[in-house]
Order: sequence, then C-alpha cells, then structure tokens
Amino acid sequence: MSVDFGSYSDIYQRHRRTQPVVLTELLRFGAVGPDDSVLEIGCGTANYLTAIISETGASGDGVDPSASMMARAAEIPHGTARTLRKGSAEAIPIGDASIDFAYMVDVVHVVSDLQQMASEAFRVLSPGGRFAIATDSEEDIRNRVPLRSHFPETVAVELKRYPPVSALVDQLIAVGFVAITTDPAQWVYQLTDIGMYRERAASSLRLISDEAHARGMARMEADLAKGPIQAISRYTIIEAMKPVVSGKSVSP
Repeated sequence: MSVDFGSYSDIYQRHRRTQPVVLTELLRFGAVGPDDSVLEIGCGTANYLTAIISETGASGDGVDPSASMMARAAEIPHGTARTLRKGSAEAIPIGDASIDFAYMVDVVHVVSDLQQMASEAFRVLSPGGRFAIATDSEEDIRNRVPLRSHFPETVAVELKRYPPVSALVDQLIAVGFVAITTDPAQWVYQLTDIGMYRERAASSLRLISDEAHARGMARMEADLAKGPIQAISRYTIIEAMKPVVSGKSVSP
C-alpha cells in the first residue's frame, strides 16, 4: 500500500501546512539556535524546515526521495541557510555526527526499514543531539476529524500503514537512543476550506475508493453548509537523544 507523492507535489505544496502544535513542540524540544544544524528527514516541500530555521537562525538540511517534491520545496521563498538533498530515511546523504537536531513529520509510515532509519538518524546526530518523530498512534487515527469522521474508510488504511508507537520506541532504544518520551499534540480548529480534502492532498484519501471519497466530500459539504467544521488534528511526537558519551544517559 503506497502513494507516489511526487505525482501530486503541486497539490501537496498548495494545501499542506505546518501544524502549529507540532511546530511549537519541535522548536521547544530541538532547542536550536544560530550556531546549530537542523535536519528534516522526508522534508517534502520543506514547510517545517523553512519555519524552524527562519525562527531560530539555525542552518538546515532537508532530505527527500522525491525529485518533484524537492523542486516544489526549492520554489518556497526562505532567505535562510537551507540545503535540499535527494535521499531517504534509510540512506541520509549527511556526514556522521554533523547534526544537532533531526526530525521527521508524518513520514515514518512510508519508511521501508525502520531499523535502518533509526540507525541513520543516530549516525548523523552529534553527541547529545536530539531526534523527534511526529507520527500517528492508533488513538490519533481513530479520533481525528475530518479524516475519521467524514472518511471512515481511511481508518483501516492508516492502521495498516502506521507502525505502532511502541515499535518505533523499541527501534530507537535498539540503536542507542536514550531519554525517550512520547508526547501527544492536538490542535482543535475551525475548518472552513475543504479544498485539500477535495484534491486529496492527504495521502490516505488516495488509498480509498473514489466512491468512498465522494461520500466523504458530500458529508463535508453538508456539514460546512451549517457552519465551520470543528476539526481535530492529532499527532504523537516521539522524542529521543543521542548520548553525549556512548553508554551514558542524558536528560532532555
């Protein structure tokens, strides 16, 4: 079950934005400044990377396997120290121990080798470096709106795609990460523009049938005719650190 993200990179760029609560938590946990380096793994159109380095003054690298996504990312004005590279979570084209903060947002479910991903993230981080994975837990998938409420067929699709949070934590522990925590990130907002759902900018909408998508859009349009839809965006953010000295634990 896969999606060719590059085939709709223009739609992705038009509709996908940073989620405020996720961005706030990444900024808090990353704790980077002008002298630090940031890496976004699976950066897509680089919305988060651009926001983080614009806010902090850090230098940033973005890695993504899709040439089309990278081309769209290059079009975004940034005026910051940002480098985009073609690569994957399993093969990051970055030197050892060269990154202070690495993260990935809504990407881990398309990674083919989670152990290799964890190993690569550990390799590129400097001692004491921080790593964050923003993903969807089963609870997130079953409780977000409008994907669950208006397109219920996406629930089964997403539960098959997303690895359990516990499995991700186990992989991080296995490669040497320490001080691992899992934090919920929820944002409730008033949805008035349903263009991204109509154009299936969320990849899960591309994995359900056209008929199921049409039914969901009919539900959304009927609800929107009554007023804004109260949407619920949910993520789980896994945070971990690379020890300063091998075998020694550190505090977040």
